[in-house]
Amino acid sequence: MGVQLKLDLNRPIQQNFMGNNAVYHGYAGMPDDAGRVYSEELCELEADRAATLGVRVVRTFYRWYAWDAEKQEWNWESEKMQVFYRWLDRMKKRNIQVALHIGWCSPGDINSSSWNGESPFTVPGNWEGSVQNYANWASENLHQFIELRGYTNIKYIMLFAEPQRPSGKVPQGKTAYTLWRDCAVAVHKALLRDGRRNLVQIIGPNEGSTSNSVMNAWVSEHCPEAVDIYSSHNYQDRPANEDENAVVESGVRLGVAGSRIQQLVTLQPQTEYTLEFDLETHLEDPLHISGGILFGAWSTTGGERGGYQISAGGQPTNRLNQTAIQLFDGANLKTGERQTLTHTFNSKEATKAFAGLFFDLKTGAGGPKLFSFGLGAAYILLHGARLYQTADPAKTNLLHAANLDEIPAGDLLTDTLPQGKFEHYWLVYAAYKCSKDPYLDLKACAQTAMGRIPAGAPYWFDEYNVRCELNAYDKPEHGTHLAALMLALMNSGAQSSVMWTLFDQQWPSNHTNNADGFVDGDHRYGVMPVLTRSVTPYPAFYAVALIMRLMGGGAGTCVYGDDGEKMVHASMTVQPDGNLAVAVVNNKSRAEEISVQFSKALGVRLKRRLYNPATIVPDEKATFLEPDREFDCNDRLTDKLPPNAVVVYSTL
Repeated sequence: MGVQLKLDLNRPIQQNFMGNNAVYHGYAGMPDDAGRVYSEELCELEADRAATLGVRVVRTFYRWYAWDAEKQEWNWESEKMQVFYRWLDRMKKRNIQVALHIGWCSPGDINSSSWNGESPFTVPGNWEGSVQNYANWASENLHQFIELRGYTNIKYIMLFAEPQRPSGKVPQGKTAYTLWRDCAVAVHKALLRDGRRNLVQIIGPNEGSTSNSVMNAWVSEHCPEAVDIYSSHNYQDRPANEDENAVVESGVRLGVAGSRIQQLVTLQPQTEYTLEFDLETHLEDPLHISGGILFGAWSTTGGERGGYQISAGGQPTNRLNQTAIQLFDGANLKTGERQTLTHTFNSKEATKAFAGLFFDLKTGAGGPKLFSFGLGAAYILLHGARLYQTADPAKTNLLHAANLDEIPAGDLLTDTLPQGKFEHYWLVYAAYKCSKDPYLDLKACAQTAMGRIPAGAPYWFDEYNVRCELNAYDKPEHGTHLAALMLALMNSGAQSSVMWTLFDQQWPSNHTNNADGFVDGDHRYGVMPVLTRSVTPYPAFYAVALIMRLMGGGAGTCVYGDDGEKMVHASMTVQPDGNLAVAVVNNKSRAEEISVQFSKALGVRLKRRLYNPATIVPDEKATFLEPDREFDCNDRLTDKLPPNAVVVYSTL
């Protein structure tokens, strides 16, 4: 009988879909300390590839390229600015809008304490003055770009990347959340003052690698005037499991070094507490594992609603007191066995604390892995947690939702308190509930986020990808996985999704090598390699192009969807001009017959374009896939899809 899919054309999921979009930094042609600079021909080729993919909005890193540090003055005709203008020219020529990401590190880009180096905004010892300089610069950018040079394709601005985790030195009395609010409100007011607020929409807060999107709730309560489009993001770390008899992994999975889970709790001063975590440890190479698991109590520096996450590992710890945290060495953990780890501490003078766990296990000798969890190198599964006064173990558990197995995939929050209250919430970073199907997990993440903001407010899922082992992005199935996530985000109701990244890109004068996809500053996360390595795209290029280009987007575009069954998913868009497209992803390693039923007759002829991982052969021309079949479609469409196939049926 195959998979039955139903699309109700009377109930659109989204009526103003702005397309499947991507991060694409304006680096092409930038000066580089090692001479790794694109020729003008390669710059144009890369832009042409963006147009072939059909991306409508690109989000780009942007810093103070106009600042002359030696002369201590602004030069809007500097070499780097000229390069950036040419990149903007290429985007405008191809009708691609730009989201200008003004500043990356909060607060480091404001007070000169981040990897971006000395900032032109910094007034030593004066946070407010530094913020005002930053806001003035934000406004001046719009003057220079839009009003003077006509880059009207700059439609959005974004402030800082993942600001819920401070990057740089935090001023006394400030929190991650209030730092972002200070900057966002100042930019909002500066644009109003200068008559430029109508030129762009502000997207934020770009809350990152979270299933919760708690910062979005806080921002919606404390500075809604400074946000036009709310945003957050997450990543997926393993492919779908098509074994219908497979046991879905229970608990919460942590496997990225630095991932963590925490809950705000109320304590009695000068009282001894015991914290227990029920968990499984999975180590591929226990002999060579390094690091460990830390858990205990961390300070709420900045207050109950400050938004700080517990800190350890490579960052200064904010432990509650000297003995509040215990390290469990990875070498001493039992591999593949369920166990209970226990730590006892005294609250001292504290009345509030973050009770939690910090994952800092590193993979062994098996070679570099990109974000090991889901890849089997090293991860833990948390099943339960208890926090109680040591003197009375039977006392009610201070941790809410302590049975982590029962928390739904994609949502680690339990809404027991009014929106914006953090106590009794599990707050997580890079920790996940995983189902058999990443489509469902990512959709749940997006819908969780939309539940944190005012009803009907626009929301963008501003980063995502399926993490792979290093150098595994050239596998054809990666295109299938990306397409499935695009449909998940379309069907969630998000107004747009923004894939990280469109292409592999060489970060200028950067020589980073790490497990996050960097090879000598070449960030390998896209659907095409850096063009000096090869002009032939990865197979995923062709799958992503089908979804980005044919599913469309823009004001008035409606989305209809069906989660389907057995890892087969469908989504449909209808453009204001009547053109429509139906996408189906078969995220299984076997062929599947599908039947798509429409709630009313379409009366159209649809052209089919098929991405088949088994037959796709990328070449240097990177030609958009041509139709291979046509269907006269009324109220039903039937077809048979190859394993791991992506297909779009379109009137275009």
